[in-house]
Amino acid sequence: MSKIDDLIKDIKTRQIGQTGKNVLVVEGPDDVLAFSALMSKKKTTWEQSWHIAPVNGKSKVLDILDKEPDWLGVIDRDEWTDAQVQQAAQQHRNLFVLPRFCIESYLIVPNEIWSALPPKQGGKLPNGFADLDKDIRDNLGMWIRHAALWQVIHPLYQQMRRSDNRDNILDNPLQAPDQQRLLQILQDWLDRFDPKVIAEQVDATEQALLVLPPDELLTQHIYAKKFYPMVVHNALNHRLGQKSEKERVQALFRFLPLPADLAPLWVRMGLE
Repeated sequence: MSKIDDLIKDIKTRQIGQTGKNVLVVEGPDDVLAFSALMSKKKTTWEQSWHIAPVNGKSKVLDILDKEPDWLGVIDRDEWTDAQVQQAAQQHRNLFVLPRFCIESYLIVPNEIWSALPPKQGGKLPNGFADLDKDIRDNLGMWIRHAALWQVIHPLYQQMRRSDNRDNILDNPLQAPDQQRLLQILQDWLDRFDPKVIAEQVDATEQALLVLPPDELLTQHIYAKKFYPMVVHNALNHRLGQKSEKERVQALFRFLPLPADLAPLWVRMGLE
């Protein structure tokens, strides 16, 4: 039995048992926290019909959806293009790709954060929303470079990790490549990863990102899993007083107005 089969068995036998609940498969525990809070605002009785199952990664969500067509899965968009999102949706009819970079992207847009702050907390900022907006937008410059690097380098890294790259050399001890074949394989790797071409792609991507509106940068390109704790959480702790990162995330998702771009997910889940 494969690891994916083991995960499915655990969800069916230990997590949902005989309850007959629908299953929402997500990447990790952060998604459970976020969707539990959001779904509770959408429909307080959602837990009567749904169970959220974290499976530790995007690829595992996709593998599980292949085997369980009646389950629904949610994954981060990350650096995927529109074409990649469309292709994934065609391959997995039971998949919902977040319309933002990741789930933390719902916690880094200034006006959305402001709407999730109780008036008493907002009153602690001398200039109100302007202070929060400045704290976040002043940090965007250095993160745009990182966004460009992520958009170009991360897919290359994923490509290198593909099993066929390893298997061509290591899979069959009885067919281990001789020196000539090994050189051919390694040269193919080098041809795909020309440093000058990659650096030029990063520079071009950075220039394109620099002209985007700030909210588009924050929702679609900035790596919010790091931007939230390193920028937003620190700014809120400085302005509002100390809280743990988990406490702050829970509070924000609890008070955050339901994002309009998640409406299609609620429809698919029957939470309308």
